[in-house]
This record gives sequence, structure tokens and C-alpha cells, in this order.
Amino acid sequence: MEIGEREGEAETAGTNEEEARGHVGIAFVRDDLIYLAGEDGSGARPLTDHAAGYQDLAFSPSGARLAAIRVEGDAMPQLVVFDVESGRETEVSWTNERYSGAWNAAGVEPWFGGISWSGEDSLYCTGIRMDKGMELQVLKVDLSPPKVTVVESDAQNPALSPDGKRLAYIRRPEAYGTDWESGSPGELIVRELGSGKERRLDIGGMGYYVFDAVFSPGGDSMAAVVFSEPDVALYVADANGKVLHSLSHMGPSGSFSRPWFSPRGERLVVHRSFMVQPGEMPERTLCVLPAGEDNPRVTELGEGSDPAWSPAR
Repeated sequence: MEIGEREGEAETAGTNEEEARGHVGIAFVRDDLIYLAGEDGSGARPLTDHAAGYQDLAFSPSGARLAAIRVEGDAMPQLVVFDVESGRETEVSWTNERYSGAWNAAGVEPWFGGISWSGEDSLYCTGIRMDKGMELQVLKVDLSPPKVTVVESDAQNPALSPDGKRLAYIRRPEAYGTDWESGSPGELIVRELGSGKERRLDIGGMGYYVFDAVFSPGGDSMAAVVFSEPDVALYVADANGKVLHSLSHMGPSGSFSRPWFSPRGERLVVHRSFMVQPGEMPERTLCVLPAGEDNPRVTELGEGSDPAWSPAR
């Protein structure tokens, strides 16, 4: 099967986990294509051969599948899943009749924002409700059999802990009113999935808002992109929100993508974006940096965006 070939509408994203062979390394977007590469960015090869607006990449636990949000032209965003070995792309939202019924029943559509797998056939993602003024939602999407569940409203960018017991997400602050959209910072909430108990983590300072946060492979720390007004900071914090390492800062015209830990948790991959001229598209650079140092040396991997690090070793 050719790289980038798409499955028909009746196909499913599910495969036998025992037969899956996961990618070791990273994935990223460059020139509207998704690439796979080694941990240092070497050996990059395209996973797709069809240019589209891909973003929010996330590997499944085995590294055998890659989820992404895809936009083409003026169409609404789609949630897609790739088989990494073959390059087969499956649309798992409103364009595929196998899955569209589950999305319609939940009254939601996929949207831009973080994706976090909870197994080889299920994931958390960001969605919207069109009948509520495009209100952001945290969703759980089961691929086989298809089912979409609203986990939290007025929230985005879910991230599941490695043990599957805690779900972090960004919640709309009351101070924002209805003027809160995809990519806006908010309150970092961690929910215990068993009890439903929630708590807010203040990383970097009391009341600081967070753009995105993910758990380390050990689950005892988090990497977070924090709005340290007027700057944007990349921190590693403990489970209570105490900053362990201040990794990098960007000025008001810059930002970071969702950070991803390496499988052993010693490094992070992100993209740094910076707007050179107002009104122009920002420049995006892929970066790898140590997760256990203050102001570490950053290794740049060239132009690209939305990197994800596979859990596979």
C-alpha cells in the first residue's frame, strides 16, 4: 500500500495491538506533510504524500499509530489516524460514515487542540459544539466500536497520565467570559478519573494561566507552556505544580507548541514560533532540549511544527 493512501469510508482505525510495530523517534509537520524521523531529527521521511493542514500530532502508546487534526481548504477540521508502518490514513470523524453517527449522537465535532491516547483504540481530543457558539469540549473518542463522549465543556487540550488515572486539561477562566478560543490559556485542571475529584495546578505563580501541559513518562512531573505575562514560559513542574526547571522563555510575539517527553523522560521536543513581522505567518522551529536543567542548551532541528515523540523505544 502506498504511503499516504487513504482508507474507504467503511474502514476502521483498529488493528491487533500485538501485531503493531511502532515508530521509534519523532513526527512533525513540514511543508504541509507529516514526516517521521529519528530522535535527533535524522533520517526524516514523509508519512504522507498529500499536502494538507496537519497539526496536533500524537502517537498511540505502541507508537504504531499517529493521530492528527487535518484541514483542507475551507472544510471543517477532521480527526485522522495513521497506521505508521503503511502510511494508511483513516478519517475517524464526520466524513466517514462508520464514525459520523457517534459524533452526531454526541452533538460535537473535532477541533484544533491537544490529543492524548488512552489505548490503541481510544483517545482524548478537543472538540466543539456548534449549537453552543463553538464552545470548546474535551472529548473521549473510542474507535472500535465508535463512540464519542463529552468529558468536560469549556475545556481543551486533554493529556492523560501514563497510568491512565489522571486527566489534565485547560479550562476556560471565568475572567475570559465567552471570549475564549482554541489556543487561549486557561486554568490547568487535573482530574482523578476514578473519583472525579479535580484540582487546579498553578505553575509558575499563583493564578498563572497555562496554554498546555503533559505528563512525564513516570507521571510524577509535567511539562507546561505557561502564560507568564507578557512572556510565554516552558516549565517542568512536579505533581503539585511546583516548578522544578525553567527551560525556556519567549517574548510576546512567540510561543511553544505542546511539549512531548522522550520515552525515558530526559528530553522534550517542541516547536518554537515567533512572529517576525505583524500580520505575517510566524516562523516555526523544531527544538529538542533537556527536561532536567534550567535554561538548557537547545538543539534546533530545522523548520517544522507540531512535533510528537513516540513512546516506543
